[in-house]
Amino acid sequence: MLFPDKTGKIISQLFASRRFIFWVGFVLVLLVTTAKVMDERYKVFLVYKFGTLDFWNNIDPYANWQHPLDQYIYGPVFSVFFSVFAFLPSWLGAVLWNAFNYSLFFLAVFALPAPQFDFKKKRFVFWFLFPIALTDLVYFQSNLLVASLFMLVYSMLERNQFMYGILLLSFSGFSKIYGLIQLATLLFYKRFTRNAVVAVLLLAGLFFVPLIKIPGSQLLSYYQSWFTAIGERHNPLDFEVIYRLLYLLGYKSAVDHVAYIQGISLLFICAGTLLNYKRYHEVTFRTQVLGILLGWVILFSTTAEKHTYVIAMAGLVLWYLSGPKPVFDKILLWLNFFLIILVPIDAIFPKALMRFLYYTLGLNLVLFLLTWIRMFSFTFGARVFSLKSK
Repeated sequence: MLFPDKTGKIISQLFASRRFIFWVGFVLVLLVTTAKVMDERYKVFLVYKFGTLDFWNNIDPYANWQHPLDQYIYGPVFSVFFSVFAFLPSWLGAVLWNAFNYSLFFLAVFALPAPQFDFKKKRFVFWFLFPIALTDLVYFQSNLLVASLFMLVYSMLERNQFMYGILLLSFSGFSKIYGLIQLATLLFYKRFTRNAVVAVLLLAGLFFVPLIKIPGSQLLSYYQSWFTAIGERHNPLDFEVIYRLLYLLGYKSAVDHVAYIQGISLLFICAGTLLNYKRYHEVTFRTQVLGILLGWVILFSTTAEKHTYVIAMAGLVLWYLSGPKPVFDKILLWLNFFLIILVPIDAIFPKALMRFLYYTLGLNLVLFLLTWIRMFSFTFGARVFSLKSK
C-alpha cells in the first residue's frame, strides 16, 4: 500500500502546481487541435481568416461575403487583431490560434483576484470550465476568447487597473458585441466619471482603428454592414436561447418579440442592481452581478450555440464561488456541469442522447433558465428559495 500512497501524494503535489496544470491542458489542446488540422477540419478558423483577408483586400466581408463558409460576424477591429494568424499558412495559424486562446484562458482563470479566489478556487474554475473550453477549441471558435476577456477585465477592475481593464473591455466589444455589456459594471467602482470618460475615449479610439485600411468615407457604412450581419444572421429558434424554449412551451411568436424580451430582462437587472446600491462596495455582490450578466448575454442572445455556453458557465462558476451558497445551488452547479458541459461532448455521450435532451425536450434551456433565475433572485435579495446557507 506504500507505493499507491506515494503515487497519490505525487499526483496531488503535481496538480497543486500551476505550471503542471497549464501543461496538462496545453498538451490536450495541442492533441485535439493537431487531429483536426490534419483532417483539415477547421472551417471556423477559415471564416476568421477569409474575413480578415477581405478586410485587407478592400472587400466588405459583411455585405459581400463570397466564401462557401458561415457568415463572418466579427468586428473590423477583430480583423486587424486576427491578422497575426490570418497571414500564416492555415494549418499553422489554426494551431497558434488555439494555443493563444488556451493560454489566455489559463491566464484569465489564475489571475482572478485574491483573496476571494484562492488557488483552490481558481483550480476548480479551470477544471470545471476545461471540458467546454476544449470543446470550443475543437471547433476553433472565439467564445473562449470572449469568456477570458470577461474574466480578465473583471480582475483588472478589482485591482483598480482601470485603464487596462477598459481597454480590454473595449476590444472585446468591438470584436464580439457581447463584451460591451460589462461596461455597466464600471458603476461599482470609485471614480466612475473618470472611468466613463476613459471608456468613451478608448471606444472612440478603437472605433477608428479600421482607418488603417478603410477610407474615412466608408467607415460608418462598414460598421453598419457589421451590425446588419449580426441582426440578420440566423433564426433564433435554431439556437440555444430562451426564444426557442418559449416556442417549445407554446409561445410561438417569441421570435417576433426578441427586442422586448431582451429589454425587459435587462431592465430587471438594472433595477435589481440600482436597488442594491449600498452593496456596490462588496466584492461578492460585484462578482455575482457579473455572473448574472454573463448568463444573460448567452441565454437572451439570438445566436448562442452549445459551446457558446462557456461564457455562461464562467459566469455561473464565478457566481457560485463568490460566497457561501446553499446545497440547492451546489446541485444546480453540477447539473449544469453534466447537462451543458459534458452531454454535448461526443466522446462521452452519444449524439442521439444530446439531441433528445436538447432539441426534443429543451432540457438544457429549462435548466439554465431556472439557474439564471436562481442567480438573479439570490443576488438581488428576493429569496424565493428559502434555503439556509451553510
